[in-house]
Amino acid sequence: MGMRQSLRGGGSRVCIADLNPAGAGRIAELPGEGHLFHACDISAGSEVRGLFEVAEQHFGRLDAIHNNAGLAHPAKALHDTEDAEWDALMRVNLKSIYLTTRHGISLLKASKGCILHTSSLVGSIGQDNHAAYVATKGAVNALTKAMALDYAPGASASTPWRRPPSARPCWKPGAPSSRTRRLCNGTSTACSPGRHARRRRDRRRMRLPPQRCRPLYHRLHPARNRGAELGYRSLI
Repeated sequence: MGMRQSLRGGGSRVCIADLNPAGAGRIAELPGEGHLFHACDISAGSEVRGLFEVAEQHFGRLDAIHNNAGLAHPAKALHDTEDAEWDALMRVNLKSIYLTTRHGISLLKASKGCILHTSSLVGSIGQDNHAAYVATKGAVNALTKAMALDYAPGASASTPWRRPPSARPCWKPGAPSSRTRRLCNGTSTACSPGRHARRRRDRRRMRLPPQRCRPLYHRLHPARNRGAELGYRSLI
């Protein structure tokens, strides 16, 4: 529903892929005309390939892929999860992303489009009695970061010790910085400017030369790297 509302009034034309043919009724909920429904198993390679062929014929281009299909059951501990249940979760929640990327990436490169993944907070913090589901969402989070490094042009790192001087907050001796005031409201003696200055000096002693840091990107800035937070990249 949230995605449909975001498209309302935007002039977007949408292709909905659903295993259940009854999903065709969702087309009527979309604003505008020219939308498409295609029944397919999103975890089957041949059917996903056919989906993108039909979409290209119908729309002539593709601007975005939203990987929203997913299973959340079974609600069981890991040792109670059956083989078939585990496999179904991995196929729908994870393999489907591989398949849509494999068969749709050429269209997105042509349009300079984007890929959206629906994940879950439990992929980072866990959830009881949903071990298999949590495993898929943790994998989606990691996969998203790796894909950002592979496909997002100009993905770059921003680390505290490599920010340009113009981007660093100013600090005047004898007065707390704006950051100090925000954290301490200017009242705590434990957060005096001198203490913060000593901490900055200690951090500087631990900094590595940029040349030695380059292969490992720490704390990537989401606004600059399109979603990757940590990743190794090859330097060619």
